[in-house]
Amino acid sequence: TPINQVWDGNLPVFAVNDAPVTGKYYYYFAPEQTELKDSEGTVVYTLSVKNKTIKDKASGQVHDVTNAGITDLESKIMADMGSKRSIYANDELLANGVAIAKIVNYDAEGKDVHSIEFYNTPLALEVLNFTASNPKEESKLFANIGVALSDKCGVAVPLADQVNKYYFLRPINFEGSNENTFVDGDDATDAETTINILDAVKFTDWRGRAFVTEDYKNLWYFAYYGVNRVTVDLDNVTTDLNEHELANTKLSEVTSKVNLYFNGNDATTPNSRTIEYASGADPANWNASNYPYLVEKFGAIHYVNNGANVSKQFKLRIPVKISYTWGEIVQKIDITVNPTKQN
Repeated sequence: TPINQVWDGNLPVFAVNDAPVTGKYYYYFAPEQTELKDSEGTVVYTLSVKNKTIKDKASGQVHDVTNAGITDLESKIMADMGSKRSIYANDELLANGVAIAKIVNYDAEGKDVHSIEFYNTPLALEVLNFTASNPKEESKLFANIGVALSDKCGVAVPLADQVNKYYFLRPINFEGSNENTFVDGDDATDAETTINILDAVKFTDWRGRAFVTEDYKNLWYFAYYGVNRVTVDLDNVTTDLNEHELANTKLSEVTSKVNLYFNGNDATTPNSRTIEYASGADPANWNASNYPYLVEKFGAIHYVNNGANVSKQFKLRIPVKISYTWGEIVQKIDITVNPTKQN
């Protein structure tokens, strides 16, 4: 009879007919993982593991196994938890064949650890930042993780429902505001030809909590999550000006008269701004008075039209990259350009 597992806080508890069952337990990455696809359905990252078999300790035979078939196979054979070819040895999660995360069950002294380390490598951070994390159910980044209970002979005890999804949540998210507009025909110094980055994008953390609120109480999140650079990719701005396709028509291919500028402060990367926080990440040091400083540090996008008047509203889609402690996130923000203002 498969043993049931329930959770007491963050710890699994094993029982048969409500009677507790004890033993050493181990987490492992299950044989079947998932794929991460872009918005067009193209697979970008394939998550996988090294082992997809279970060895019978009695016969020495090796059996292929799926996530759904683990419990049934464990009930029919002596599943050898010590085999290096076994699913129970899957302590690393791979993305495109390269390890991005590791499970640690016990330390060198045998003390209980049972934790997952997400690697701080370029590929691991790319994967972590590939998908938004809030709400969690819409996140594409998860691993199928199993839990195995060992008897005194190192044989896996059959467990019911032992494979579950465990989400890796991107620490922060940002998206464009739907209220972004430029007004054509305004003077270069007019406010309606300029949009501050902090007005153009909205930041939230993995819990869905906004960085900028009415009372400004969460401004310290910028420092806490280490948001340190904003880059505006002006070379790849797209537009639907003159009835073109917004998704893939570059502004530079449509006109040379409409231009965007970003007041970068990085000599090496002109369209980037580096951001530092003198106040640190202590919430006590942050209040509404810090917001103008942040607005200046994040910079602004400026619109200039040196051509004919604009008679019809159109959109600009601008790639914006935010760099922070755990990598980089790129989002495309839409800004509406309203028709030329008549004097």
